[in-house]
Amino acid sequence: MLASLLASVAAYLPAYLTGGLAVQMQDELGFGATALGVAIGSFFAIGALTSSSVGGLVDRTGAARSLRWAAALSGIVLAGIAGLAQSYAVLLALMLVGGVASAWSQPAANVFLVRVVPPQQLGLALGIQKSSIPASALLGGLAVPVFALTVGWRWAFVAGAAFALVSVVQVPGQTERTPAHGKAAAGTPDVATRYLMVLALGVGLGSAASNALSAFLVLSAVDTGLGEGTAGVLLTVGSIAGIVVRLVAGARADRVGGSALATISVMFLLASGAYALLATGVGWVFVLATPLAFATAYAWPGLFHLAVVRSNPSAPGAATGIAMTGTLAGAVSGPIVFGAVVEAGGFTWAWLVGATFLLVAAVVVGSVRHHVREQLPTRPAITLTTDPV
Repeated sequence: MLASLLASVAAYLPAYLTGGLAVQMQDELGFGATALGVAIGSFFAIGALTSSSVGGLVDRTGAARSLRWAAALSGIVLAGIAGLAQSYAVLLALMLVGGVASAWSQPAANVFLVRVVPPQQLGLALGIQKSSIPASALLGGLAVPVFALTVGWRWAFVAGAAFALVSVVQVPGQTERTPAHGKAAAGTPDVATRYLMVLALGVGLGSAASNALSAFLVLSAVDTGLGEGTAGVLLTVGSIAGIVVRLVAGARADRVGGSALATISVMFLLASGAYALLATGVGWVFVLATPLAFATAYAWPGLFHLAVVRSNPSAPGAATGIAMTGTLAGAVSGPIVFGAVVEAGGFTWAWLVGATFLLVAAVVVGSVRHHVREQLPTRPAITLTTDPV
């Protein structure tokens, strides 16, 4: 679990460090809110385009190797931003490369955990692993007072590159091999593709709202009158709330079972209300609403991946790749749409758009959950073989 968590955090660091350090990076590189949305959206765009392909590839070639290479590629991107990003164009190009690493890491982490973690602990394991996203946002928030306001934002990316190198070393040098047969050999999910695509649409809308939250929270907090350091701390506190709820929700799913998708639908509904509170633009309301927003809009991915792998035991990587197209497409569109709305009408309208996305997401996920049969997967017999870097 530690290995998959660290590798996944490293894979998402380029996007979330950029969001957390946006105020300082804008001053030096000269870009606005829309351009920030495009940069972070582009990070996820390449993931949306490659997710389906890399999911099946992970099923066939091994998860540990994929985790190592995804973290290593992200480390190269982080080092490149620190040393080479002298213009917005270079930053954008590096974010595109970083998106490949993020797309590669998620199905790899899922397959890795499904094949080595006992089924009765899979919910908690995925909750821990999917804490990589709020953990990346947490590090992005901490980077403001620790690096940006002291030695400069570039050193935050240097530290991120070092973190990625450590995560590569943490991934075990041995991994499992499972016999390829039936649907697994063909890379065919157990759930009909049309239902996976509807599910992808629902979580895509939720993803659009949640990625806008991490990307623009600092800028929006400063716009309400909060200081830059306070805004960074607020992002950190919100990220912690998202992590805690992910772990609690995963452990609860292991203990009491039930439909993970039903829980996600409720989370989206609560998150819609939290975004409406952020739209008020009142400082104390904004501070109180931020932890609720992260605890709902940011706490669902572990349950989502649990539902996908439970309902597709034959080809969890392929199913993850299909379902992740919506998540990544939402991650692309969310920051872009949010940034455009901010420049056109301000943060109030942008948060209201996010609230609408979440409300629709709650309805879509709730409507498809009866067609996605969740069940405890049985772990296949595995043979450990050397998986060289």
